[in-house]
Amino acid sequence: MVERKCDVYVISEYRKEFEGQWKKVKSRAKVRYSSRYPFFPNIGFVWMFFRFFITNRKAIWIASGSKSLTLLGVGLYFSRRKSLAILHGHEMLENHGLKSRLSKRCLKYFTKAVAVSAFSKENSRPYFDEGRIEVIPNGFNQAKFNPVKKQKIVSQNLNLLTVGRISERKGQHNVINALPLIIEKHPGVCYHMVGISPEKNKLMAQILASDLQNHVRFHGVLSDQNLSSLLNRTDIFFMLSENRSDGDVEGFGIALIEANYFGVPTIGSLGCGIEQAIKDGYNGKLVPFNDPTKIAAAIDEILANYEAYSINSRAWSQDHFWSSIINRYLKVLSSL
Repeated sequence: MVERKCDVYVISEYRKEFEGQWKKVKSRAKVRYSSRYPFFPNIGFVWMFFRFFITNRKAIWIASGSKSLTLLGVGLYFSRRKSLAILHGHEMLENHGLKSRLSKRCLKYFTKAVAVSAFSKENSRPYFDEGRIEVIPNGFNQAKFNPVKKQKIVSQNLNLLTVGRISERKGQHNVINALPLIIEKHPGVCYHMVGISPEKNKLMAQILASDLQNHVRFHGVLSDQNLSSLLNRTDIFFMLSENRSDGDVEGFGIALIEANYFGVPTIGSLGCGIEQAIKDGYNGKLVPFNDPTKIAAAIDEILANYEAYSINSRAWSQDHFWSSIINRYLKVLSSL
């Protein structure tokens, strides 16, 4: 939006890992953190939000995430403004008692909404009629990556990758479940996992129980440069997410598109927002997350037509550059 000459004001809780990124943004984007300290961060966030809400009556307000949607919804209840809710899918499915009920009730006060996938839109139907919501997929910043330009070739030892928090929702354990069947055809396969790993010990127990330790590698959090290096060596990217009963779901899966940018085909789950990120049979395959036989068959299908899948993946990713996606957002904002 800054590049399109929009003045942007961001209110955010302080996160040290993003501070360097904000410093690179041009002066038209102003960022205000609620607090740099761990003391009373929620109170600081609420105070800063309402202070700016009261004094900026002509601004168009955009909220993403349950906390921001609730805060802005409360403000809109008292004073209507042009506003846009960005919905990822979990907001309507969360089940945290009074907090969730308040968050859902606040949605009706927004002027319009953008859902990041058809899955997210479907879950939003009780709160937004057809005229007030449309689907715009997530975009990504390709400038932070460094893909090899030559045509991608499958490595001798198959390299699989998932990027994301190690958790039940991201579904790394589902790939582990399928590994014994995959190893039968690809004995040199290695499954790489990148991301913070609060559930690593639980996953490691599963790996050791199946004697898979020689086929799995944990990388932790990687820099953009190191992630680019790993993606350039990856053959197939996995995201076998599953919807959790507490409403924690995969609304889109932007890491899949980032992998496509490197010419890496993807395999992801049916029944969630990943269906928006993968065009089945084009840039990847959609499978049931808990079916090792179909997961292994998807690998075989991709490897048998790897050049076409890789070329299609690069083309698919280009439709998700932020420089393209932002035009669709600006069209929605101009209609408020």
